[in-house]
Amino acid sequence: MSRSRVPALVLIICIFAASAGLRIATEGPQWASALSGAIGPAHANLGEPPADTSQQDVFLESLQRREAELDLLEQQINERTGELADAERALALQIEQLEQAEQTLRDTLSVASGAAETDVARLVSVYESMRPATAAPLFGAMEPSFAAGFLMRMEPEAAGAILSAVTPEQAYALSAVMAGRHAAVVQE
Repeated sequence: MSRSRVPALVLIICIFAASAGLRIATEGPQWASALSGAIGPAHANLGEPPADTSQQDVFLESLQRREAELDLLEQQINERTGELADAERALALQIEQLEQAEQTLRDTLSVASGAAETDVARLVSVYESMRPATAAPLFGAMEPSFAAGFLMRMEPEAAGAILSAVTPEQAYALSAVMAGRHAAVVQE
């Protein structure tokens, strides 16, 4: 290098050094904080709490609000669970009462059916003991399906005597009803 260039280079280096010194003297604290931010929180202010605690307070308050909301929700769920359990017990009690009422109704119907069967059996016995000439006008006045029900329960001799005492048209209608009652049954 030439000698004329060395003083110019030294002069430029001195100007840069003077500028750096001036900046450090006037802006030193700002550079230090910028430098510590660039290095990262793990290396800056070791052992000291962060300078900005307002963000932590906001976050902590948010967590506390959320915890209160969850506690309220849990309380509501527990209340509803209790209400459902109460409703389930009430429903089970109602079902039990309905089953008891149903059984009582079955028993009543059974007694009524038994009584009705007893009454019908007694009436069949009365018709069987009547003379065919006396019973024939009664059976002629009955609806054929109703009269056929009695004839089907009678002893064959008594039913035959009554059928022979009614008109031929009535005898045919009664016979058709009696035959038709079992016509729907599948024969093997």
